[in-house]
Amino acid sequence: MFDLLLFDIKHADSKKHQTGTKVGNELIRKISNGLLNNTLKSSLGYLLFLISTIL
Repeated sequence: MFDLLLFDIKHADSKKHQTGTKVGNELIRKISNGLLNNTLKSSLGYLLFLISTIL
């Protein structure tokens, strides 16, 4: 788990991102989406666990 996660995406459009950085942003977007999805699933699972122990 983490408290802060930063991604440096220069532009949402990969071609425009590549113009400024010489590389596309596909890998950054893939990694960030995977991390965020896993974090949300973990947080939701933990929240449901806490609720079930209270009830």
